[in-house]
Amino acid sequence: MSAPDPTLPVGIPQGVRAVFLSDAHLRRPEDANYRRMLAFLAQLPGLPDLFILGDFFDFWFGFKAVVPGHYVPLLSALGRLAEGGTRIHFVEGNHDFAVGEYFSRTLGAVVHPDEAEVNLDGHRLYLAHGDLVDQGDRGYQRLRRALRSVPVTWLAHRVPPRSLLAFADRLHRVAGGEVGGGRGLPARFVAFARDKWRAGYDGVLMGHCHVPDLLREQVGGRPCFYANSGDWLGHFTYVAYDGSGFSLRRAA
Repeated sequence: MSAPDPTLPVGIPQGVRAVFLSDAHLRRPEDANYRRMLAFLAQLPGLPDLFILGDFFDFWFGFKAVVPGHYVPLLSALGRLAEGGTRIHFVEGNHDFAVGEYFSRTLGAVVHPDEAEVNLDGHRLYLAHGDLVDQGDRGYQRLRRALRSVPVTWLAHRVPPRSLLAFADRLHRVAGGEVGGGRGLPARFVAFARDKWRAGYDGVLMGHCHVPDLLREQVGGRPCFYANSGDWLGHFTYVAYDGSGFSLRRAA
């Protein structure tokens, strides 16, 4: 787990119009990152757009009418933002998927299972969690397809949330709690972003690798950027858009 970067600007910028965050891996209300996320969300009333780029929850799979009780404070915080007019966009990650029915129905969120294209004040943006970048990891890609298959999703909708969470906890212990993908991902993400710039995107925003980053380059005389929102396990970082540009920041 990395320490927060002391050189990053801290707090919510004045006039913020969009926030991008990912990889909070929220589990229990007593956890420090959970409490910090609640405090952060409470600072965003009136925010026009909130983009969640996956792995907001450490585990969410197909919960519908009944959700785990330990996620109720988070869902209430998101609900208050939605009631205040915030548009919530959720790009699913590798720890939270099949979120569509609950998030779209209850929060009015726009859910993207894999990736999204967004136009923000004329900026053409590509958004994804990032777990699809490494297509060479065939074992993971097969597992990803299997977990999102119709039969598995059908079964998940019929298993009590408590049983799903118990299964997730066992997987978490077996994996040693490791998250964020393998070595070399940050470099692959930059190469992926450059391909997207050449395809006409002005910005690429992802998460997954837990390495906060903001890279700016000129492509054919056009300013482009790649941003990774980092994580909320040690960095507590996010990307903000204030109408004039995008910045990588750290939550207070």
